[in-house]
Amino acid sequence: MALTTVTPPGAATPAVVFDLLSTEYWPISKLAFGPLGTATVVDATNRLPVALPDGLATEATLAAIETALGDQATEATLAAIETALGALATQTTAAAIEAKLPELAGGRLPAAIQAAAETVGEPTFAGARQAVGTTSAGGTLPTLGASRRMMMVASSRCYVRTGTSGVTAALDGNSQALPADLPFTMIVPTGHTHFAVIRDTADGALDLMPQAG
Repeated sequence: MALTTVTPPGAATPAVVFDLLSTEYWPISKLAFGPLGTATVVDATNRLPVALPDGLATEATLAAIETALGDQATEATLAAIETALGALATQTTAAAIEAKLPELAGGRLPAAIQAAAETVGEPTFAGARQAVGTTSAGGTLPTLGASRRMMMVASSRCYVRTGTSGVTAALDGNSQALPADLPFTMIVPTGHTHFAVIRDTADGALDLMPQAG
């Protein structure tokens, strides 16, 4: 905050004070009140005068103000409202809370609390991990779902082949090439129960994860 004073031409002392914010000047003002030609600065002692509605300005207690306002709720006194709120806070069920708020029970939109639905998730299948090296290695495929979909992720480029017991993988067109760290999903042919994998240029690991469906 940088205060800047501006002296109008012909004035002996500054007449206006500004706050310089970046390149903009904001006038500094004080709130005041009073009849024409006077100014009482607002502070903790001289507060802004507030005109209350008829019947309230002369009241000195909360009870008297409540009476002047009229009955704004189903309770007739502030003490009764406080008691009702206290009772509401101890309720632990929707029915009990509703019983404490009869004025809302009859005017709310119709709604029902639904029973918690049973959580049904996708079936889970155990996967498998196979070390990948310079010679073909593998084993039995994980249990597959009805769709026979299986996702494979290799830590290093390799070649994978599925088949029956004794299947082998090689760096040729009969095996599926898998880039490193790129998920690949395949449909395992019916009758294939085993897999084999061999590395391309570096050892690594192959993860096989059956997909639900």
